[in-house]
Amino acid sequence: MRSRSAGGAEYPRQVAGFVRTGLPHPAHLTQHIHPRPATGPGLVRGAGRRSIATHQHGAEHPRRASPDFRQPRKCLRLPRDGEPQRVLQWPHAAGHHGPGRHDLPVRDLSAHRRAAGRPVVRLGSLAISSGENLRAYRLVNSKFPPIALFDDVADAKDFEALFQLQSLTNPRLQNEIGRLELVARDEIPFGITGCAYATAPFTHVNPEGSRFSDGSFGVLYLADSMGTAIAEVRYHQARYWSNVPGLSYERFTFRGLTCRFNDTGMKDATAVPLTDPIYAPEDYSHSRQWGHELKRTGCPGLRYNSVRSPGNICWALMTPRPVTSIIQTGHYEMIWSNQIIGINRIATLESR
Repeated sequence: MRSRSAGGAEYPRQVAGFVRTGLPHPAHLTQHIHPRPATGPGLVRGAGRRSIATHQHGAEHPRRASPDFRQPRKCLRLPRDGEPQRVLQWPHAAGHHGPGRHDLPVRDLSAHRRAAGRPVVRLGSLAISSGENLRAYRLVNSKFPPIALFDDVADAKDFEALFQLQSLTNPRLQNEIGRLELVARDEIPFGITGCAYATAPFTHVNPEGSRFSDGSFGVLYLADSMGTAIAEVRYHQARYWSNVPGLSYERFTFRGLTCRFNDTGMKDATAVPLTDPIYAPEDYSHSRQWGHELKRTGCPGLRYNSVRSPGNICWALMTPRPVTSIIQTGHYEMIWSNQIIGINRIATLESR
């Protein structure tokens, strides 16, 4: 069997100007658009095939192509139904790569990784917070009342005893408390002010998930200001209400909460730019990978940039344990009329 050149049309991925589509090189297409006479040079008489020598070294081959044809990003015009066709030429890797390898295009590795769907920044490379006592804010719908049972006990032992007692007389207790199996007892900060507010996101989990959760575990989201919290909640509420059939006008009320917590051991992603996949406005696939890794490794939380209020900061707590207090400090309303047309603070409570 005759050997074939590593740079011929049979190996289109190794030919200059070819973008991995499985087609022969444009220069070889001219053989078919304007076939040469059977007696022309480089053809075997009567067989309709080019000789090996011409295939390797013919004038139309890229090794013998004109300088204009080999210039990166130049356009080669070939007749196609009477119209010129533009063919993009990729830049070639410099240096000698051995026979048949000199025409490989340069590969942009970072772009390749982004296209493959891999986060650009690794979670393990993030800085770890040294431990500060911080204040943050949260907005919750007023239709969800605080769970009194969490606030009525001082420790896990008292909670278990009271829970067993109340479950005998209160059939709604299970719905009020939520899925207790999703949070370990030693992670619940019994005895703090607002323990119910700190624990509720981990027992009442949105099955559709969130930025850092696929719905299999809860996350406590906090913001650096009430304005940031409102911006985050406004976006998600608008998406939800717009999908409610027949909802043309409504008024919704929210509780404004002030939270104090310690960020010891938390990862800091604020140095990661908003162009990173974890900050994608709609696609949470990358950020949920981080959430699962944080949960698996026992990391208490993540500090990250707000997507709905750029320039501000949010936190995603993977456990309620870092919380030292959560109190209600205000009431807010959102007015819906086919869209959110107003957000107002309707009451301010004295903070302690």
